[in-house]
Amino acid sequence: MVQNEGLRWIQAATDDLNATQSLLADGYYHLCAFHAQQAAEKALKGLLRLLGRVPWGHSCFDLLTEIDGLLSSAVDASLFSSAQRLDGHYIPSRYPDAFPSGVPSDHYDETTAQQAIADAKALLDCVQGNVP
Repeated sequence: MVQNEGLRWIQAATDDLNATQSLLADGYYHLCAFHAQQAAEKALKGLLRLLGRVPWGHSCFDLLTEIDGLLSSAVDASLFSSAQRLDGHYIPSRYPDAFPSGVPSDHYDETTAQQAIADAKALLDCVQGNVP
């Protein structure tokens, strides 16, 4: 049962990451960044479940830090930078009051969205490479 639950989270992460491609193509860069963050968060939570933990919170950095302490080999340091960048999209990509003016779509561009996708993919690859 625990195995299935962890794998369900990882499948949901894959679905979110796949959705970023349509959002990117349609110019919804803010939503692309949010779904990239969600993909990483769900993947990390899935792996934690597979490792027998009950994940809490929305910080990819914190979830990755917990995972790092559970794996036999250290997580690549670059993934912590990816997690930090993705954490920065959790709120501002969705809420108009995260910025002093405009709406989230005014504050995101294609480069930012592409970086978010790359960060999420790197974290999902790490998760998939450590599925027990």
